[in-house]
Amino acid sequence: MTGGIESPTIGRARLVWGALVVSLVLYVVVLVLLLGQPGTAAVTDAATMRYLFMGLTVANVAVIFIFRRNLPPSDAGPGRPAPDPQAVFTTYVVCWALSEAVALYGLVLGLLTRSLDQAQPFFIVGAALLLWQRPRGEHFAERA
Repeated sequence: MTGGIESPTIGRARLVWGALVVSLVLYVVVLVLLLGQPGTAAVTDAATMRYLFMGLTVANVAVIFIFRRNLPPSDAGPGRPAPDPQAVFTTYVVCWALSEAVALYGLVLGLLTRSLDQAQPFFIVGAALLLWQRPRGEHFAERA
């Protein structure tokens, strides 16, 4: 942290972020468990859905980068105004939801194709996005 006092909002942000990371892991567990069960046949050709989800993933990542520009710079000096912790929290939540959506695309594709291999890239990208966007104290810091 760069010379500020930690806001109580950072604790809530870390709690929400942690819950989203755990839910992504649960998506993988649920898919693995469901694939182990005998059931309906897989969709024989899910190429259209795969391309649709890939396009949506690219769009999600682009929107995440747009929203992250609203976060205060981490090198902000004492002359800069203090960020609004609620606005920072809201920006983080929107970005996390978009990251979580990528993992959901993988879950849906895995259920349609009855294949973990088809879902795996979406799970990896969703997890990487969430891990990259962990809440940082300097974004929530109240400057003196």
